[in-house]
Amino acid sequence: SKAVMDLLVDLCSQYRLNPSQHSVELKSAGMQQPLSYKPNTLIGALDVQTVLLKEKVPEEKTKRPLPRVPEKSVRLVVNYLKTQKAVVRVSPDVPLHNIIPAICEKCEVSQEHIVLLRDGITGEELELTKSLEELGIKELYAWDRKREPSRKASVSNDVIEKEKTRLLGLFKADRRSSKGFSTAPSSPSVNSRSGSLGPSLSLGNISGMTANPEVKKRRAPPPPVVAPGFQN
Repeated sequence: SKAVMDLLVDLCSQYRLNPSQHSVELKSAGMQQPLSYKPNTLIGALDVQTVLLKEKVPEEKTKRPLPRVPEKSVRLVVNYLKTQKAVVRVSPDVPLHNIIPAICEKCEVSQEHIVLLRDGITGEELELTKSLEELGIKELYAWDRKREPSRKASVSNDVIEKEKTRLLGLFKADRRSSKGFSTAPSSPSVNSRSGSLGPSLSLGNISGMTANPEVKKRRAPPPPVVAPGFQN
């Protein structure tokens, strides 16, 4: 007897079929289920009544999911609490109300109290139905109504801080320039002072020279005393 695999090859060659695309199903009398066997099992060892040559049904290959296209995102700079700043990566094409949760989480602000402004100076409120792309911005100001009760106050404070910074810069510049001007004419002033002292020193020297002979002048010796007899 032949092995089951040899029987498969013979049948496929007889009907001009591909053995790799077909299989043999063996059935016994009085049994609904096909017999189980191995490729090298001999046909004579099995109680075979019917041999069926079946075409293999190709298994559907599991389709790989298409590669996920990364979502477009941009870095949004969020200014809040006058001097604080945070960076959030969000989509530029979604409405602003969709990115509010991310802003609130980053800045630790409640969604009930946040208002998005274009900046901290003008206080212009942004439309939440528009996207960053439509507004043409990559930076905004998150106003917390709970911590900053008045928008004008927060805006004016920002203006004051910037004005202070500007004035401080001007003051430092003026101070540096004044130091530069004060050091420049210092040498002429010294020269002029030395020049003015020159004549006085020369006069002092002259007066000293005229005074020295009087001080150092020796007194004339007294006239000799002549004895009375010598006079006669």
